[in-house]
Amino acid sequence: GGDAVCEIMRVEPDIAFIDMEMPKKNGLQVMEAIYWYPCMDKFPKFVLLTATCDAKLYEAARALEFDFEIVHKPFDFEVNDQNSAVFRKIVLPQLLAMITVK
Repeated sequence: GGDAVCEIMRVEPDIAFIDMEMPKKNGLQVMEAIYWYPCMDKFPKFVLLTATCDAKLYEAARALEFDFEIVHKPFDFEVNDQNSAVFRKIVLPQLLAMITVK
């Protein structure tokens, strides 16, 4: 978790995948640390990975006012339409934007 905070601040990615269960800091603690860091030019879109369906998680993440989605794991694109929608909406456009045609 602590390493995730440093990497997100250093790289400033467009999307940050964060597991909610990590050593030292959980995903919400990572988001809180980034929220209070004054020197970031932009905040990433967060994709929170979790094995639980906890409504408190959603509310706590929403309180930070970040742009985020929650992906429940384990995930199977054929079974879980919500996870598939998150990847189609967030991840695929970013990947396509990285492809350059000469």
